[in-house]
Amino acid sequence: MNYLTLRQIATRIEDMAKHELISDGIRRAIDESDLSRYRIAKEAKLSQSLLSRFMSRDRGLSLNAADKLGVVLGLRVSTGSGKRTSGNASAKQRKGAK
Repeated sequence: MNYLTLRQIATRIEDMAKHELISDGIRRAIDESDLSRYRIAKEAKLSQSLLSRFMSRDRGLSLNAADKLGVVLGLRVSTGSGKRTSGNASAKQRKGAK
């Protein structure tokens, strides 16, 4: 089993602080939405208490719940670089993308 040193953990935490976390982006989108939290929870088929605890940072979200909120809020995940991150593209696809 590989363990991280305290320095490695501190470095990862510092790196996380430099970038907005996906959960923070979802919270911001909820706050900026024209929909009420009740309506967001209802349309995402999530309980109001789950959404409330998430917004107050008492709990996180499952990927399934994050997906549902993303659909309701019209969110998309981006790498920010605009570059392809998957190594699964064929050489022909990569050549056509240039």
